[in-house]
Amino acid sequence: RILTRHFWSRTLVQPGGELVINLNRNSRFKSGWGRFVFDPDSIVEDDRDDRINIKGYRLLFNSKGTTYKFGADLKKGVIDYYYKGLKFQKKYRIGDLGKYLGSGDMNTIFYHSPKFLEIEPTSETVNLMPGQKMSFKEVWRLTVE
Repeated sequence: RILTRHFWSRTLVQPGGELVINLNRNSRFKSGWGRFVFDPDSIVEDDRDDRINIKGYRLLFNSKGTTYKFGADLKKGVIDYYYKGLKFQKKYRIGDLGKYLGSGDMNTIFYHSPKFLEIEPTSETVNLMPGQKMSFKEVWRLTVE
């Protein structure tokens, strides 16, 4: 029996900092990222939130205020989060952008609430035959800025 699987990593950090990602110049989204809306579940292109600033192809998100969920189809798996003089970084491999079926075709997702910011890298969706394995490696780094 074939199993279809993917990893969806979640790391919770304290809100109130600034999240930075480098957007994909060839993104399927006009502005390089999309926002999740619920009921009905969908992803929309919406660049009207005042917490998001785009500088060139860099997205900067000021993690404050009301709940907000968004993501992107990055070419390079690097997420930086700056909070009170610290820099938390996640690095991970990005695969074939057409194979992120389990996460709305996004390989990088963020869920902000007033209580936490969730940093969510995802893996490609793969079909596993009996006995096959898969893994998803993240490299975390915490530095003083």
